Amino acid sequence: RTGTATRLERGLRPDESVFERYPNTVVSLDYIKADRRRSDFLRACPEFVIVDEAHTCARSNTSARHQRYALLNGLASGEPKRHMVFLTATPHSGDELMVRHRAYYPLLAPCLGQQDQGQVKALCHVTGGGLPGKMPSILPDAVAAEFQIGSWNIPPIFGAVQWAGGISDAEMYRVFNMGLGMVAVCDADGAAALLAGVPDAVAVGRIVERTGSAQTILAGG
Repeated sequence: RTGTATRLERGLRPDESVFERYPNTVVSLDYIKADRRRSDFLRACPEFVIVDEAHTCARSNTSARHQRYALLNGLASGEPKRHMVFLTATPHSGDELMVRHRAYYPLLAPCLGQQDQGQVKALCHVTGGGLPGKMPSILPDAVAAEFQIGSWNIPPIFGAVQWAGGISDAEMYRVFNMGLGMVAVCDADGAAALLAGVPDAVAVGRIVERTGSAQTILAGG
């Protein structure tokens, strides 16, 4: 609670955080999600973390959810490596499972009128089948898509699913989109336009000459 946290903070040294003085504690996500406390918590967080109400940390455009997501993403991807358990329950209304899917068309529309100039070559909506299952459908036979693992943020929930199910990396990428909902194949000018105009857009790979049977290559994993 805020009152308890304030009381504990009174006895700290100027260079000490409450998480360093009390490393093993129960703390509210809303207390530690703010930028100032989040950095302190990420630095002093123990190696084993239990996150309750994890469904409230799903990636979202709302400020509160974005801060919770940033916190868990930092815990899952940072050093030292941590053991994390995510606890959640389906809300009675099911609303959390029906969060509105991001509408890609309004974001991409300004670039989709440039086909004659060759900026946007193809679009791939990554659903069931993941990158290996979906990307070949938009590629000529002579080329392959090479993705650089680590070039985009993978939501922490995928790590929890993989750990709980003992699932291999290859199977995770075959089944889930791993945080990439839409992939655009562009020339250099198209890539620059998308990166400048689409929120959260990142460059994740390149198109290469196909040298084997696979048309989706996951590099750097």
